[in-house]
Order: sequence, then C-alpha cells, then structure tokens
Amino acid sequence: MPIDHTRKEFERTAAGNVGQRVQLRLFVAGMGPRSTQAVSDVQRLCSRYGEDCRVEIVDIYEQPAMAAREQIVAVPTLARLQPLPLRRVIGAIGNIDHLANNFDIRVNRAAGTQ
Repeated sequence: MPIDHTRKEFERTAAGNVGQRVQLRLFVAGMGPRSTQAVSDVQRLCSRYGEDCRVEIVDIYEQPAMAAREQIVAVPTLARLQPLPLRRVIGAIGNIDHLANNFDIRVNRAAGTQ
C-alpha cells in the first residue's frame, strides 16, 4: 500500500509542473562578446520557448554579492530556478533546442506551428 500512495503523490506532483512558469537567471560579466552572445541566445530561447519563461539578467560586476551567494564560478551561467530542481548551464548556450529540452521548456504555441 505505501508504494501505491507514493506513486500517486509522484504523479500528482509531476502533473502540477505542466504549464508552470519557468524562471531563468542569466549571469554575465559586463557586455563583452561572450556576454552579449549569451543574452542573444537567451532572447532566441525566449522567442521560441518563452511563453511561460521569465528571465532575469545579472551582471556580476554590478551585483557581485548575488554572484557569490549563488556560487557563480564562471560566466555566462544560465540557471533554471523554477520549477525545481535547480539546473545550470555554464558557458556558451548555442543550441537552444537542446537547452530547452534539458530545462524542460516547452515550445510556444505560436512558434510550434511554424
């Protein structure tokens, strides 16, 4: 009986993530070439997948305390904060389809019909 109870809780929790907003945070260092490319990649990600995405861009030069608190050791770093579990990609994003799959981000309804 406990296994069935646990399974039902898991299924209920998993179903609760459907349609949930995705909260991302991109850590960059100033506006150098790698940072601007990362911002561009996140813009592409959001234009294709971002219907339920919220993005915060953090410049570690302007907010070093946040970078230290989040234990950012390299930039650019893209973190998926919500839904849990926390996930991070360090370095160039490049392949947004692969990133969206790893971050469990769904295609926009409008973009999916293209």
